[in-house]
Amino acid sequence: MKIPLRLLLIGIVTCQVAFCKEPGGYIMLDGKRYTEADLKSEMPDRYSQLRKEYEEKVVDALEELVNQKVLEKGAREAGQSVDEFVQKLREGATAPTEAEVAERFDQLKKAGRLPPDAPEKDLRRQLAAYMQQEAGQIAVQNKIGELKAKYRYDVPRVEVTVRETDPVRLNPSAKVTVVEFTDYECPYCTRFQGTAAQIRAKYGDRIRWVFKDFPLSFHPNAMNGHVAGRCVQEQDKGRFWEFFDALFSADRPENFLEPAALRKLAGRLNVNLEKYDACVSGEKARKLVEESMQDGSKAGVNSTPSFFINGRPIKGALPFSEFDRLISAELGGS
Repeated sequence: MKIPLRLLLIGIVTCQVAFCKEPGGYIMLDGKRYTEADLKSEMPDRYSQLRKEYEEKVVDALEELVNQKVLEKGAREAGQSVDEFVQKLREGATAPTEAEVAERFDQLKKAGRLPPDAPEKDLRRQLAAYMQQEAGQIAVQNKIGELKAKYRYDVPRVEVTVRETDPVRLNPSAKVTVVEFTDYECPYCTRFQGTAAQIRAKYGDRIRWVFKDFPLSFHPNAMNGHVAGRCVQEQDKGRFWEFFDALFSADRPENFLEPAALRKLAGRLNVNLEKYDACVSGEKARKLVEESMQDGSKAGVNSTPSFFINGRPIKGALPFSEFDRLISAELGGS
């Protein structure tokens, strides 16, 4: 079996860390031997961060390994190789209809995300091919989720801080809580919103849906959106979700996270702009965002979107089936 390069790299990191714990793992300077123990005692914050990053990479690698194992089991039951099994899943994915391609095309065009000089016929053909590839990937992910349920996949629960100031959808007293850490500038977060709507439509008041800010450092405009969202929430909690949905809409303008665009959107939602301006320029909203980010870091979040279903983590914009399986289990199979 061919081992993915990422797993090999993780293995190298693992070996290096283990080596450092051996008596021979050290660096000499002016006759003094420096080891991992010195790093831990003299640079505790840096050491803790390194350990956290290492542990997160191991968890990611374990998830990749488990996904590979369930595909191997599924392929063996089907009497196929893993490659054949995956290829058949991709080939069996439903092709996008002309109407679906047209709808996606119109959304991209309205948002100004299509090359201006490319022939429309070529763009539609390329988009249809992309959507077919996307459907194939979803089919594989759906099968992995189905196989995980069959083979009793489970992960430890994680304690996630939910604050009174965190926006909540659906039933605040529900048995099942879905916590979503998201970033307004994250394309995967945008892609997931259709799945999120599907989940909420199915489970309704049987779940509580909690929003948590997690703007990533390499998304330069994300913080603008998160602070603005909290300023809208300060005036009207219901308007916050309208603001949220607008920022994630497929036809949002290209400059949607610029301060002027955010202010314009807040105005369309009948937010008091004088109070909004004071909030955006103040510290209160930013502090709420930063507290949410700290909550995410404590729970092991390092990318978006990330979710916790009653503490059970899900990383990434996975298909509906993966969320459906976990939520149904938390509800007792109902």
